[in-house]
Amino acid sequence: MNMFKKGVLSGIGLGLFAKEKIEETAKKLAEEAKLSEDETREFVEDLKKHADKTKAQIDKKVQEQVRETVEKMGLATEKDLKRLERKIDALKKSMESESKEA
Repeated sequence: MNMFKKGVLSGIGLGLFAKEKIEETAKKLAEEAKLSEDETREFVEDLKKHADKTKAQIDKKVQEQVRETVEKMGLATEKDLKRLERKIDALKKSMESESKEA
């Protein structure tokens, strides 16, 4: 569970950093490196793409961790609940048809 919390917090932290700081950081670095406007724009876009890719990887890891945690805890998934609903519906229909025959 601790790894799960760390994964979620890492994802949230990266997301906030990506949204608020990438452009600011990239522009500052571009100024220091004396990049042209086009080079700065390209640099910012590259950083955003990298951040999006990293976020997607973290999201995938968090989803895997959540799935593993749910399995370990023995919790029912949405798929499990839908399967049970179908079984209940089939039993209801069976009982209704039996009561009509009787």
